[in-house]
Amino acid sequence: MSAGERIASWPVLRQLRGDHLGLGPAVQSPRSKGSASLSLVTSPAREQKVKYRRPHGTEWEELSLTEAMDRIADRVIATRAATWPGA
Repeated sequence: MSAGERIASWPVLRQLRGDHLGLGPAVQSPRSKGSASLSLVTSPAREQKVKYRRPHGTEWEELSLTEAMDRIADRVIATRAATWPGA
């Protein structure tokens, strides 16, 4: 792929050119299967519990949804405090 082709396929440039209505090459590709998304939610093989793997851990452990959401919120707040201008 040439540099020009790579730049032309850049999503931001495609949006600036007006290709923001889902009419781009990715959507027109025969490999795009939007109907398969339903099976991600309704499949009986779908995980129903929150799983967490500690840093450098090898095993998954189950967390309650409340504990998982609290951990995510704590990380978002800490990142915002450390990086947000004027915080």
